Amino acid sequence: EGRLWIPALEPENLRGRQAFYPTRFLVDGRGVVTYARRLWVKLAYPLDFRDFPLDRHRWKVTVWPVSSRTDEIVFHALRVTGINERLTIQGWHVGEPRAKASTGPRVARAGSFARFDVELPLERNWGYHAWKLGVPLTLIVLMAYGVYFIPASAVPQQIGLGMTSMLTLIAYMLTLGGTLPRIGYLTRADRFFVGSAVLVFLGLVKAVAAIALGQKEGARILDRLTGWGRWVFPVAILANLALAFLF
Repeated sequence: EGRLWIPALEPENLRGRQAFYPTRFLVDGRGVVTYARRLWVKLAYPLDFRDFPLDRHRWKVTVWPVSSRTDEIVFHALRVTGINERLTIQGWHVGEPRAKASTGPRVARAGSFARFDVELPLERNWGYHAWKLGVPLTLIVLMAYGVYFIPASAVPQQIGLGMTSMLTLIAYMLTLGGTLPRIGYLTRADRFFVGSAVLVFLGLVKAVAAIALGQKEGARILDRLTGWGRWVFPVAILANLALAFLF
């Protein structure tokens, strides 16, 4: 009776797995044995989201033998590696996988081990975030910009528009908190949000300045501030976009 030796394999950063269907062995006319098995595997892999929502990643899966070294087992990358045309990764574009077989050391283990790496290029579909996050936030900033076009005599209207813009921005950012990545550093989207908050606050400051400089001796300064803000504010909006998403 013939026996087959099956080496124990494990993916790196394994979190959970489940096997489907009984194990199958396929033997061709040359005596080559193919070990077929379908697995559902849950893995962890660190990603850098500093460029969110314009981020791109190369997600890698590494398979190692549990105990067998290179004198017992080696891997060979075949050209049958592929992916399903319809993946359930919402909001991402997944490229063609690349497989590579090599050898190398393992952490806290002596000797050289075979390794099999499969790399998947991932690119976030940023259009969704641009329409749902960027456009409404830009409209709130433009609403604060309207303070510079209200007559200096209409102080209550300026204060009302500035306060409304600020409160709308705060409520909107609190609503978005559950849709953004929970990480400990700033992303491009965070930088855009912070810049937008500063611009909206400047609109409120202008409304308060209308009260402080509303007297006759300050009317000329207020007019100069209003005229200056009408062309600087749009430039600041464009600068905020450029600093957040281009640099």
